[in-house]
Amino acid sequence: MKKYTLLLAASLITSLVSSIALKAAEPSLKEVIGGADYIFCIDGGGSKTSLQVINSKLEILNIEKEDRINPVQLAGPTNINIVGWEETKSTLSRLLEGIRIGTEKYEISEVKSNSAIVCGLAGLTSNPDKVPAIREVFTSFGFQDARISLGSDIDLAKKLIKEEEGGAILISGTGSICLSKSPTGEKRIGGYGYALGDEGSGFYMGKLALQAAFREEFEKGKPFVLTNSICNLFNLSSGSQAIRLFYSNTLKPADIAKICPLVFEAAYKQNDKYCLRIIDKSSSKLANHVKRAVKGSTLPNFPIYLLGGVFKNEEAQKFIESIKTKLSYEYGLQFINISQSNIALLAIRANQ
Repeated sequence: MKKYTLLLAASLITSLVSSIALKAAEPSLKEVIGGADYIFCIDGGGSKTSLQVINSKLEILNIEKEDRINPVQLAGPTNINIVGWEETKSTLSRLLEGIRIGTEKYEISEVKSNSAIVCGLAGLTSNPDKVPAIREVFTSFGFQDARISLGSDIDLAKKLIKEEEGGAILISGTGSICLSKSPTGEKRIGGYGYALGDEGSGFYMGKLALQAAFREEFEKGKPFVLTNSICNLFNLSSGSQAIRLFYSNTLKPADIAKICPLVFEAAYKQNDKYCLRIIDKSSSKLANHVKRAVKGSTLPNFPIYLLGGVFKNEEAQKFIESIKTKLSYEYGLQFINISQSNIALLAIRANQ
C-alpha cells in the first residue's frame, strides 16, 4: 500500500510538472500573431460567434461566403456550458468553412501557412479539457498549432486592462460575470452559469419575464405585457409550455436570453412597470458585481469595460445609467461600452 501511495504521488507530481511546463511553453499573444500576414479573430459567446480577419496592418478585411461579402462573419453560440461540446465544435467549423478573405478572395488553404488565430470563447475557463479538441478544429483547416491563441473571452478582455492602472470587465450576455484587476490583485465575481448565477444577464431577464407569464396563467394574475410576444417567439400556445421545453433542453439558455430585447422594448418604449422592475432588478445585480470588483481600490477613474449582448441593445445606455445610479465609488468610475466590438480584435490592438 505504501509503495502504491508513493507511486501515485510520483505520478501526480510528474503530471503537475508536465502541466506547468506545458502552460509555460504556451506562446504569448504577441508571439502567436508576430509576423502573421493574416489574423483570424474569433469571439464566441452564448448567443452568437463572430469572425473578423485582419492583415498585418490590423486592417479589417472583407469575408466572402456563399456570394455574400461582409467585414464580419456570424455563426451560432459557442459557449460550451450552454450549447455543449458537439455544437461548439460544429459551429466553429461552419464559421471557417468556405470563406474567402480580402480583395484577392484567398481561401484558407492559400494563407494558412502565414496566418494566426486568436480565439476567445465564453465558458472555456470551466472546460479546460476541451482546449486540445478545439485546437484540433483549427489545425484541421491547416493552421499551425503555434499560431493559435485560444482562451476564454475573459482571458482576452483582461488584456485590455493595463497592470499598472487596473480596471474591470463587466460581461452581460446570455450569462454574466465581472472581473477586475488592480495593483493589489485580481477578483472574479459571478460567472457561475445560469443554474448557479448569471444575475443581471440576458437569461436572467428572460427568466423573470417567463415567471411573470407563468403567474398570469397559473395564478390568474394581472395580464403580463409580454406573454403573447413570448409565445410568438417560441411558437407556443401558452407560456407554460416553455417549462417542459426548457427542461427537455429544447429551449436553451441562449433562447431564454432572446426574451431580453422584448423586456427592454416594453420597459423603455411602452413604460411597462413590471418590465421596468426587471430592468431595475437586473441593473442592481450588475451594480453589486461592480461594487465588489472595486472594493478596496483607490484608483481614480476606474475603467469598467462592458461586453455582452445586453449592452448591445439600442436602449443599453439607459440600462448603463441605471447601473451607475446604484454605485458610489468616490474615486470615479469610467464605463466603456465595447460590446459591439470583436474582443479578440480589441485584445490584439491593445497589445501592439
